[in-house]
Amino acid sequence: MRRTTLLYILLLSGIIWLAHCQKTIYTYDAEEPQFLSSPVVLEVTDTTATIFWEMDEACHAKIKYGPTTKYGQICEVSENRQRHWVTLSSLEPYTLYHYKVYNWDFANNGPLKSADLTFHTLHNEHSLVREGWRCYAAGKLDSARYYYDNAYQISPLSAEIWACLGWWWLRNGQLDSACAHFSQALFFGPNQPVALAGLATVAMVNNEPAKAISYLSTILDAIPEWQYAYYPPLNHKRLRLQLAEAYFQTAQYFQAQQQLDLVWPANGLNPDITTTWKVNGVTYDSYAAALFAAIEYCSGKFAKRKI
Repeated sequence: MRRTTLLYILLLSGIIWLAHCQKTIYTYDAEEPQFLSSPVVLEVTDTTATIFWEMDEACHAKIKYGPTTKYGQICEVSENRQRHWVTLSSLEPYTLYHYKVYNWDFANNGPLKSADLTFHTLHNEHSLVREGWRCYAAGKLDSARYYYDNAYQISPLSAEIWACLGWWWLRNGQLDSACAHFSQALFFGPNQPVALAGLATVAMVNNEPAKAISYLSTILDAIPEWQYAYYPPLNHKRLRLQLAEAYFQTAQYFQAQQQLDLVWPANGLNPDITTTWKVNGVTYDSYAAALFAAIEYCSGKFAKRKI
């Protein structure tokens, strides 16, 4: 009885397997192939998308894809077959992609092109951080916190996410909470630039320029041209001006001038030439006053967007 049941199951499995075998048709005519089923996205993740389509004969193909209808990327399918399952990988999370499928048959007739089609990848912690900063830049702080919190749920040990939350608290004027989050970020990721930049800002607000110098120097010594990818206003120029101000507050005028020169090479200030103590058309009685005015003037250009 058991043997009969097992044989029946095997036969049934064989029938099912045969039912799913595809019949590949190779032709040598001069006609281009046709779609039996148009391309569809079967599955999408944060960084991948699997596309399926079926042709009336064996074809090789390519998929052009990218964030616009200019595409920019190509996936080649060199094997001739009727049914195609192709997985695109290394995609950007939470991004709209356009794609178009091109087909040539066994005799190289074609290409038969699909329409321009689209799919949208899913979120991961990186895209949630990106969207959080987009909202932060627009002043939509509740939405920014929503994205940061969701990123935290995915990756609670991420130094970057702790730093993002620190900046959120800083924007809301809660310096102690901001400082705690920046410190936790550095616990998970020592020398994390976004966290160090946040601590430097807190230090300047608290009139602790020596601490700010330490934090800012750590970033700029390691990455002289640093810029935060998700929030471009947070960049090396802004940090160097902040560092120049910290040096000025500790009476380290030479170092302050060095940082100013890197951001504004044409400032023209010279401590030994009184005629150079001029900033934006205003003449000053001392080099120190002119240096401070130059730092303030240059910083004003970066103050249009609130950090």
